[in-house]
Amino acid sequence: MIFGWRLFGKVHKFDNNVYIATQFFHLCFFPIAPMSSYIVLSNDGNQFQGIKIPFYWFSLVIAYLRAFSIAGALSLPFGLVINEGPNFLPLEYTNNTILLWAWSVFSVFCLALSILLYVHPRVRNASKEIEQLVHSRYLSTPSA
Repeated sequence: MIFGWRLFGKVHKFDNNVYIATQFFHLCFFPIAPMSSYIVLSNDGNQFQGIKIPFYWFSLVIAYLRAFSIAGALSLPFGLVINEGPNFLPLEYTNNTILLWAWSVFSVFCLALSILLYVHPRVRNASKEIEQLVHSRYLSTPSA
């Protein structure tokens, strides 16, 4: 779907694929407006089961950082074509060449940042403190 509601900012995974994420209104899979954060218990792609929690700012920030870093990384091919057409590496240095190299460095930085935001353990995995806090506040079973 080109627009709608979707989970972004998946962070702090623990307990067999339980994680925290924020639901956003999106346009072309780019998060536009955050709606609410959830502890996601299961997710089949189209629907999820979760517990609504107050906005989890870390998830919100990670969602936007991932989106902008991926957009920055994907901008390089468009910049190459728009800047110089098929001859995008001229031999003499001009202002366009310097701009092209700066754009290339920016795109590579964005690519590295987007990979880091998906694989870094502090983003992906919950610390023991966060896991205990989530369990005590939201996942504990009521006593009889």
